[in-house]
Amino acid sequence: AEIERLPLNPDNRQSPFQPLEMGHLAKTVDGHEEPRLHIRLNHQEAIKLSIQKQPQANTVSVVDGVNLQLAELQKRRLVPENIQIVAVNDEARHIRRSLNNAITAALSGAILAMLVVYLFLGSIRRTLIIGSAIPIAILVAITLMSSADLTLNIMTLGGLALGVGMLVDSTIVMLENIYRHQRGGEQGKLAASAAAAEVTSAIFASTSTNLAAVLPFLFIGGLIGLLFQELIITISAAIVASMVVALTLVPALAAHIPAGQEGWLRRFINRAMEKLQSAYAWLLSHLLKWAWLVILLFLIVLGITINGLLQPMSAFLPRIDDGRIGIYLTADRGVNVDEMDAVTRRIEQLVLAQPETESMLTTVGGFTFGRSRYETANRANMQIQLKPPEQRISSKQWVTKIRKLTKQLQLAGVKIRIRQRGIRGLRVGRGDDDVSFHVRGADLEVLKDIGQQMADKLKDVPGLRNIKQSNEDVTMELSIKPDREKMLQLELDMSSIGKAIRYALEGGKVSSIIDADRSIDVVLKLNPAETDTVSDLENIILMGNADKPVPVRLGDLAHIALRPAPVTIIREQQQRIVEVNATLEQGINMEQTIRHAQQLLDELPLPRGYTLYEGGTLKTLQQSQDTGYKPLALALFL
Repeated sequence: AEIERLPLNPDNRQSPFQPLEMGHLAKTVDGHEEPRLHIRLNHQEAIKLSIQKQPQANTVSVVDGVNLQLAELQKRRLVPENIQIVAVNDEARHIRRSLNNAITAALSGAILAMLVVYLFLGSIRRTLIIGSAIPIAILVAITLMSSADLTLNIMTLGGLALGVGMLVDSTIVMLENIYRHQRGGEQGKLAASAAAAEVTSAIFASTSTNLAAVLPFLFIGGLIGLLFQELIITISAAIVASMVVALTLVPALAAHIPAGQEGWLRRFINRAMEKLQSAYAWLLSHLLKWAWLVILLFLIVLGITINGLLQPMSAFLPRIDDGRIGIYLTADRGVNVDEMDAVTRRIEQLVLAQPETESMLTTVGGFTFGRSRYETANRANMQIQLKPPEQRISSKQWVTKIRKLTKQLQLAGVKIRIRQRGIRGLRVGRGDDDVSFHVRGADLEVLKDIGQQMADKLKDVPGLRNIKQSNEDVTMELSIKPDREKMLQLELDMSSIGKAIRYALEGGKVSSIIDADRSIDVVLKLNPAETDTVSDLENIILMGNADKPVPVRLGDLAHIALRPAPVTIIREQQQRIVEVNATLEQGINMEQTIRHAQQLLDELPLPRGYTLYEGGTLKTLQQSQDTGYKPLALALFL
């Protein structure tokens, strides 16, 4: 009310007319900025807050710190009770689940190894030696990993889990030989010393062979090398640790355990082993009579194995069923945010009605990524988190089910793409999907036509879904072409027109008022009902001639029109490109599919100066396969 009573001619106090106030010319509204993006969580209005860690920071530690701070804010009642904070994309959740799986696998392997040792040695004490050797060897391996600046993560824990079996190999050989000497009548320390001397060279040779089999893979470059370097180093450390423990700890402990009498379990196992040895001797005697047949079968199996190795790679990495699904909607051009929101709500209801759905974050009118925000009225996306695997069907089955249900909605003019979300930050090619093809050139319209032809061709490739080109997302752009001669006559410049358009469409901050402890912006803008059409904008009045202001319509100074424009323009090597991306169905050979698609796209006639090429996935697959053969051959040679 006070703002409406502000006088607009305070210097003209002697005028006989009633003073002109703000309320005579404008309406004052106490409101908020109009939302251009609609964000909902589980069908309720929400605000999305993205938190990004520093590159060197630990993801789990950062997430724990954020959760502690949120709990503290809620404890102090700084967050209203009716506000619910939900983590819709928690990277630490998947990391913890993977780490727990790796730890469970390692513990299971250790327990099963001890069980096997007990079955074959028949002694609790000797089994406990193996049981104590495993954690000590793991500690030694972790010490070696620490010296190489490795941390405990999925790869290193996976290496330790794989190394558990190797840990017990050398210790079993040493323990069994000491037990054999003790059964021969030798005393504890003497038996341990003699037994250790006999098998030291064999254990050292076995360890060297295992190292020779894995160390060559450290020389692989590229993405494969980055992924598996820590795994190989960890396995190598576990192998070295097993040798150290087998040559030091096991003899020291075994020397203090007497041979003792054989129990019923040991006698039973010995009889079983004797029968197995007799059966093996019988089989071996018959095989030697047909040696040529054995060699022939070996060569056949070897040929099948080599042929399998030479087959195209079906995938670079296996899909991880972590329950993260993305649904992406694109409507026809000209659809406004409210119409798009109505369509999106129908799919929301469908997805939330599924028993496997845990949470769902919906963004309508564009998309956000970190601190970046892109507004496109005819776009929407839904990030879905399914329940844990034991409480649901697989992600692949869920996606197939939702595809069928969305088709039943019969949403005309809306393209729906549904796919499992990949590992964040890990891309094989330069596209944002499994398969990507690019076309490079100068003119955006020509690129758009070629991209559409490419998309039509890819529809004929079996196994490809969600085919999409990068420039199919368009927004309406306001094109203003001024008459520079008229502007010069009226002493107007481009900034004057830009300022008038900005105040008309978005408004501009002209002042601010202080209310208690907060500052409120005062924004001046035209009535939205008066700026809906191009003709409304043409009627905007500008004041020309600084000395003697002359009112002039914007439409008399410039040609104004709405035209479609791409949301994003992608450049590669300083040239414009269009991407055509597609999702590969599970179980389909990736390399063969890409080659088939490449053959179809090569049939397209391209104008001069335009180049079509694959997005990098095929090159990465070939490099990974080629570089994998060399260390494999070196490992076999060593």
